[in-house]
Amino acid sequence: MTVVKMNFPLLQLENVGRDFVLSAGIWSGKSSILRAVHQESLTLQRGEILGIVGESGCGKSTLASLVTGVREPSRGRIFFDGQDITHLKSSARRASRRRIQIVFQNPASALNPRMRILTQVKEGLIVHGIGDPAGRENLAREALLKVGLADEMVMRYPHQLSGGQQQRAAIARAIVTSPELIVLDEAVSALDVSVKAQVINLLKHLKRSMGLSYLFISHDLAVVRQLCDRVAVMLGGRIVELAPADELFREPRHPFTRTLIEAIPHPDPDVPFAPLPPVIDRKLSAERCPFADRCTYMEEVCAGAAPLLSSIDATHQIGCHIDPFAPSLERAAL
Repeated sequence: MTVVKMNFPLLQLENVGRDFVLSAGIWSGKSSILRAVHQESLTLQRGEILGIVGESGCGKSTLASLVTGVREPSRGRIFFDGQDITHLKSSARRASRRRIQIVFQNPASALNPRMRILTQVKEGLIVHGIGDPAGRENLAREALLKVGLADEMVMRYPHQLSGGQQQRAAIARAIVTSPELIVLDEAVSALDVSVKAQVINLLKHLKRSMGLSYLFISHDLAVVRQLCDRVAVMLGGRIVELAPADELFREPRHPFTRTLIEAIPHPDPDVPFAPLPPVIDRKLSAERCPFADRCTYMEEVCAGAAPLLSSIDATHQIGCHIDPFAPSLERAAL
């Protein structure tokens, strides 16, 4: 009998959201709810790099914490390789974390300052019960070698490494369990330009050699354009545009995406800089378009209801009332 494996996306989010309870104010005495992520759906295919971009506080890192299981969603479901991992028990959650790893922005705070680099890379193998002591040593050294850290560096402490070397160690710690998905949460944002380019090239090499998929969260649009296959733009806890990277940067359709791209600093000093409009309090715009108060194209409908994410073509979606291909308010209400 032949067993046929279903062709599931590696990662699938179905109407996933996360709320946080804000403590009561001194004068009001009432707590409130902040919807950090509203009700969003995404897929990530095997071998794909999906970028998540947006301004600070838009929900990017909250989304990452839901994917990695650090937090549970308030609603919706998360599937990994066809399996529902939304509310796994501790043992099953540990098994899924072997296949989903994360690299954070600041390696200096992510690494234990009192442990040698080799010991920290071996930790993941110990937690997941992979190999015997000798085998773990070999696997950890192999992972460190893959990221470009030679043998003379593996017994050092984090403070004895440069920032780029620390991030390489953090990447080694992520790949040592042979994961299928790595969440990169602003993983190159703290690095200088030359080191950033080296780490990006390393990530590309590891993707090819290990068959990895990345969820790449960043505010650096130049890096996202260079590295990612598709890009999701987040604003106010909502995905407002989703498209292949080349298409999104060539022809952005959502007003916020256009503004975001125009705000990228240009090396030519004669090119005027277009800063983003100031952020509006999220609590004031929970159920309307999250860009309504800052959008030069705003119409009355934008203040009444948040637009649905609608397909322009087979690969490009936007959530905007004013675009001719966006759903009408009547359709949004159905």
